[in-house]
Amino acid sequence: MLGGRNVASIIATATCLAAIGGLTACAEEQPEPFLIGVPEKPVGDAPMPERYADAFARYLVRELNGEDRKGERQPVPADLRVRQLRTGEINVTFGCTGELLELLDRNRAMELRQELKKAHSGEDGSGEEVDEKYLVYDELLSSLPQEVGATLPGVATPCSDTSLPQDAVVLYAKRVIGRDELRQLNSVATGTSMEMLGA
Repeated sequence: MLGGRNVASIIATATCLAAIGGLTACAEEQPEPFLIGVPEKPVGDAPMPERYADAFARYLVRELNGEDRKGERQPVPADLRVRQLRTGEINVTFGCTGELLELLDRNRAMELRQELKKAHSGEDGSGEEVDEKYLVYDELLSSLPQEVGATLPGVATPCSDTSLPQDAVVLYAKRVIGRDELRQLNSVATGTSMEMLGA
C-alpha cells in the first residue's frame, strides 16, 4: 500500500513528465540573467571611452553575479539605453549624469550650462555656492521615465564632456531590480574610482 507521500511524489512526477512530453527531467527553471547594457557608439563618438565602459561593466557583472542569477553584458547603442531599459531589452545600464541629461532633455542641459557658466563668472549675482554635482543629478532624476531609476552619483567622472558634471551613475528598470540589487548597484556607482577604471 502506498503512503500519502509516495502518492504525492508519483503524481508530481507524472504531471511533470506529461507537461514536457516525457523527454527531459523536471528541473528548477533558471532565472533570466541581469542584462547589463554597455553603451557603445561609433569610434570616437562614445560618451564614455571604451576602456572605462568595459571596466565599469565588469564591476557591475561581478557585483550582480549570484548563486541564483548572473549578470551578463550586452552592447547597446548609447542613445538607446533608456529606451531599451523601458522595453525590457536590458535591465541595467550606466553612463554619466551630464551626458544622460543631455540625452533625455537637451534643452534643460543647455539651460544648466548657461546657469553654471554665469555662476562661475559671478554674473548671476547670487553669491551662493551651488553643488553642481547634485544640481545635474537632480535634473537627471526629473527627466527619467517613471519606470527607470538611478543610483546615487559616483566619484568617478569617466565621460569626456566637461561642460556639465559627468559623475558615473547606473540606471535600472524598476520592475526587475529589488532592494538588494539596488544596494549592489549603488555600491558600484559610488565605490568605483577613476583609478579602478584604469585612469
